[in-house]
Amino acid sequence: MFNVRPRKPAQPLRDATAQPLRLGAAVRLRGRGVTSVVIGNSPDIDRVRVRWDGTDEVTHCLRASLEQAR
Repeated sequence: MFNVRPRKPAQPLRDATAQPLRLGAAVRLRGRGVTSVVIGNSPDIDRVRVRWDGTDEVTHCLRASLEQAR
């Protein structure tokens, strides 16, 4: 006989769209001090367009790699 325990449900992976990043939100890359501002959505659902402070460069970044700056 085997001792079978019911499986615990797996924790869902944190979805990149779980925390909506609103237009104009100040964000930064996780683990870095570089900040930017969300200026729009990207054609890819898991990315947003951001304008980086200091350089004014516009890039498409993964939502999951950004966190809101406080």
